[in-house]
Amino acid sequence: MEEAVKTTPDDADDNGVNRIGALPDEILSYILSFLPTRESAATSVLSTRWRYLFISRPDIDLEFHDRNVKLKGNYHDPFKLFSDFISFANRLILLRNGVPLRKFKLSVLWVVERFPLPLDSLISAALELCQLQELEIFVNEEKSNYIARLSPEGIFTCKTLTCLRIEWQGVELNVPHSVCLPNLKELCLVGPTLVHDGSVQRLILGCPLIQEVVLRCGLGHLEYSYADDACIQIEIRDISSPCLKKLVLSFIGILRTAIAVESKNLESLEYGVFGGVGHKISINAPNIKYLACRGGVNGANFIRHLKFLVRTEIGLLYGNLSSQNVFKLLNEVKSVESLCLEDLSLAGPDTSSFELPTFSNLISLEFKGSINYFYVGRLRSWKIIPSLIKSSPNLEKLVFDGMPWAFRAKKESVLLFREVFPKCSIEHLKEIEFTKFSESECEFKLVEYLLQNGKALKKMMLGGSIKPSGWERIMSYQRCSEDCRIMVEKYGSINS
Repeated sequence: MEEAVKTTPDDADDNGVNRIGALPDEILSYILSFLPTRESAATSVLSTRWRYLFISRPDIDLEFHDRNVKLKGNYHDPFKLFSDFISFANRLILLRNGVPLRKFKLSVLWVVERFPLPLDSLISAALELCQLQELEIFVNEEKSNYIARLSPEGIFTCKTLTCLRIEWQGVELNVPHSVCLPNLKELCLVGPTLVHDGSVQRLILGCPLIQEVVLRCGLGHLEYSYADDACIQIEIRDISSPCLKKLVLSFIGILRTAIAVESKNLESLEYGVFGGVGHKISINAPNIKYLACRGGVNGANFIRHLKFLVRTEIGLLYGNLSSQNVFKLLNEVKSVESLCLEDLSLAGPDTSSFELPTFSNLISLEFKGSINYFYVGRLRSWKIIPSLIKSSPNLEKLVFDGMPWAFRAKKESVLLFREVFPKCSIEHLKEIEFTKFSESECEFKLVEYLLQNGKALKKMMLGGSIKPSGWERIMSYQRCSEDCRIMVEKYGSINS
């Protein structure tokens, strides 16, 4: 049995043994990395050995969420507090003396106009002096009269960086012509505005080992937004890296956007453009397994058939996606196993004039419905449901995430249920789920109708908090299937 290291009484426990102090500095530094930076810094007062130990921790996580802080009866100047915060962060970086830093996370509630340069300098120091691997910047800034710009030196040329995450609404990000991030595997930009055409292409092509790209950004300068022929061309082609598996392109702006994606190895693609009209996308990625289309992309052109598709999500914005384009998109994804339709409000001609393909592989069909707005086409749109179910001979599961507006609005709900869910279309279903059951009268009636007509139903899942009286009411309903099990999130599973 090893002897414990004897220490002074100040450093020892009740038996005179300091077990923590016996650990090497590397392990202590690793333990400190699980604490917030501010708390780990407090250990510097324990002894001389601990004074600078927290500085060498592999991760630095800094938060500035103060505004008008009241200490000892006085309000402290928030500008001075932020200046002190930046100074403290710089000292942390400099005192490391080049010790590699695995992760640097900076979370700031707000940044005033006078501090962008010190902030850039801090980020540059972490990139250049510490062989940084992961950089995360989160700024939750309130609306202001100035345009924030982020341009730290080295952020697009750091050879050691493996992960870059920036969440900062509206900050202008100037992507240089030469991007060199040879080890970057994950890129996530949420909120920044990419100010130059070609930024997306340069970002991706400058990262040969990239595995995951998430771009939820604004596009272009406002001064170009009102040109009649203004259009941003986004081409992501010839991506030969076998590493890229996930690509998310979600852009905000009133400029017309044309997106082209070409990749043999891509497995997950999510795209959408919000604002403006006439957006188009061309996709040549035959090995996609997950596809999500949201926003006002009217023209979607698939170069090759998506024969490996597992799940598709289509978000429909009323007035942006015509019935014709929706049915065209559904034809492209007919091999999918799981299909989710969000906010089903189709514009244009009556949906009865379009023929649905046969979804031979479809097992799960999910509907996410907005219930807060009145759309004339909503009721007509929900009449597509029986056609979808009829076109899915192997369908087993039906999911409702939110109650369809049309069902809530109609007093004659039972008659509407018979029209939307004829008995022949639901008698083969094995599972039905309501993810947000709110105990509205219409929801109770729909559950009752489905239980009474689901001959093959094995499980009815109700999510949300249901009162005991609501549970008793549901359990009193007659069930067509004797094997049907009702499961409620709050009470668990009950067989009957």
